[in-house]
Amino acid sequence: MTNKTILVSLIAIVLLTSCATVVSKHPVGISKYNISTNDWNGTWLSHNGIINIKVIDKNNGIIQLALIEYKNDKFKLETVTIQILKGKQWLYANILEMENKKANEEFFWGKIKKQENQIVFWLPSTESFTKAAESEKLHAIIDKSEPITNGREIVQEMGLGEVKLLDDPEKIIDLIENKGSSFFYWENPIVLIKLHD
Repeated sequence: MTNKTILVSLIAIVLLTSCATVVSKHPVGISKYNISTNDWNGTWLSHNGIINIKVIDKNNGIIQLALIEYKNDKFKLETVTIQILKGKQWLYANILEMENKKANEEFFWGKIKKQENQIVFWLPSTESFTKAAESEKLHAIIDKSEPITNGREIVQEMGLGEVKLLDDPEKIIDLIENKGSSFFYWENPIVLIKLHD
């Protein structure tokens, strides 16, 4: 798998370079997650640069991530709003808003784990979700063309496309938390290290 851009600002903030995407019609998670501002607020380092995180609604698990990106010969502030929700055993991060555009029935998401001064994020496996949809374990739309999301092209390898999950979050979580080892790209996590508050 070669390194590619999914969405320029999305990669720099939360997603690994990836060949394809799995999105959900609904945010993935079954209950709210209460966030500690002390644990999440601050400056973080990723392989893509420096990221600032600010808790904007601790009772609903909503954070905003920001970074300065160099694009078209000038610096530009990029922001993404994320909601963290609980499953049965795991936490999930869902993109609610990016570049002032709210997600609507197409939520980018992944598994997230918060440790002391570290955040680890795993992308869902396109191949595993495609197989689950083809075997009717989940309802999904599989689009092998290059999708457009929020007016921005997603750059990816031809033929892998996008999997859009249509089921309620409970059904998705029942499947992935029972047989979760195949549903994420475990070998390529995004890791953020906290620098300071």
